[in-house]
Amino acid sequence: MLIPASVVYFSLSKRSDIEIIAISNGNTRIRSVRMYSEEDEIEAGNMYIIDSAELRYALGKAQSAFLVCNASDQLTQSSLLSSLDAAFVATDLSKTKLLNIIVDLFTELSEWDALLKDAIIDKFSLLDVLHIGQKIINSEFWLVNNVYEIVESTSSNRIRGSELRINAVSALLHDERFIGADTHIEAYVYPSPPHNLLCKNIFLNGLYSARIFAVPSTPESGLSEMFLFEHLCKYISMIYLQQIDPTRGISANESFYEVLRAILLKKEELSPSEIREAFESIKWRRDQEHTLVTIEVKDDRRYETTVPYLSRQLEADWRYSHALEVENRLVWIVNTVLSSREEREYGLMDYLANLLQKLGCYAGVSLEFLDFDQLYYSYSQSKLALVYGRNKSPHLHYFLFGDYVLDYVIDNINGALPNEAVWHKGLLRIMEHDRVNNSEFTKTLFAYMRNNFSVTAAMEAVYIHRTTFLRRLERIREIGGIDMNNPDEVLHIALSFKSMDRHGIINASQGVFLPR
Repeated sequence: MLIPASVVYFSLSKRSDIEIIAISNGNTRIRSVRMYSEEDEIEAGNMYIIDSAELRYALGKAQSAFLVCNASDQLTQSSLLSSLDAAFVATDLSKTKLLNIIVDLFTELSEWDALLKDAIIDKFSLLDVLHIGQKIINSEFWLVNNVYEIVESTSSNRIRGSELRINAVSALLHDERFIGADTHIEAYVYPSPPHNLLCKNIFLNGLYSARIFAVPSTPESGLSEMFLFEHLCKYISMIYLQQIDPTRGISANESFYEVLRAILLKKEELSPSEIREAFESIKWRRDQEHTLVTIEVKDDRRYETTVPYLSRQLEADWRYSHALEVENRLVWIVNTVLSSREEREYGLMDYLANLLQKLGCYAGVSLEFLDFDQLYYSYSQSKLALVYGRNKSPHLHYFLFGDYVLDYVIDNINGALPNEAVWHKGLLRIMEHDRVNNSEFTKTLFAYMRNNFSVTAAMEAVYIHRTTFLRRLERIREIGGIDMNNPDEVLHIALSFKSMDRHGIINASQGVFLPR
């Protein structure tokens, strides 16, 4: 086991009878320690204990490390030492005693490495390996998987299998320093007040699977302990990958998810019987109501760290639901009939609003559907809800397709024709009359329809007398040739109003009718 000189330097610095005045470099990997003698050749890969008066023999020996006794501050500042790997110490201990201390350290590390190797051969538990790690690294250890579940920990107040609280997960996902942390191959330091954390990712088939955490023994020890931590993590990773079940912890089999993807992406044409059989395999019936939710992460950089957790959380919180990744989105299908009383009382939308706000996500929600054959169209509805909702109500976190279905109808009502070609001609005549005569017949008609054809409610909305309002209605019929008793004509006018509002011709919400 070749160790960096910095590990030795740090171990010595923790002793009360040794003072480290300065350290230069510390990266040289060493295999043994020796007392320097002028008769000896300095060999690469060794650490030599020398007196400051013998330092001239060490200059230029970049592949060796040196423990310099009786050093002075002036000596440590010499430019000649810039390429030297050395620790300058002040101590009353003899060089022989220093040699014995370092030899003991090498022996301890060798025995530690042997224990870790035995753990792999004898298939020790994860907790046993973490406890072996504590023999050298004085820290608590946590192993957390990619859905923020604590797989194992040496901390007595951490329960195996418990999850990090949603507030803790939300804080991580909103931390710029956390974004991309799952791509690190090497061990790294993650700043997390009040202590920095030593971290190492575990990958399964090239994908991030879990992370090992440890707290450095002192704030300044991060770099010195990094080697030992990474060495330990190599064995923890092996044990973890030996024991982990690489399949998802889900209530349905993976074949069901493949059927869902085939439906949502239309990768292949499935017969109604194949679709029905897939849902019957999870005990869902086509006469039960379902809702489909499509979730997008606001910040694309956080997708890989947010979606696995969110998928696990949704399925854990709503027993009769399934979440899967499709087209860089998370699709969640909920059986609202089989949901528990507590789930129904809490409410799907209230649950979503709370979760999405904390995690920084948007969601589009389809209309409820009964027939599994409608699953693809429900997925389309949820994506359209995201488009319309984020455009019209960006301050919200979830959007119901039912709130925007008319917007969708209006956007697709024209076909190849221009807007004015499909607007009600009588309404256009009334609007032109208002423009020429500075009248308010358009506003009156809108108030009448908006208030469910109630004369009393409409006249109060436009602040005019009842007689005046009735006279205006009569003129509206004359100018526009409108039959208010014809439901098709009323629907045409209502859709025209909606289309005009969408295209900025009027502002229906404020009752403002712009001149044409």
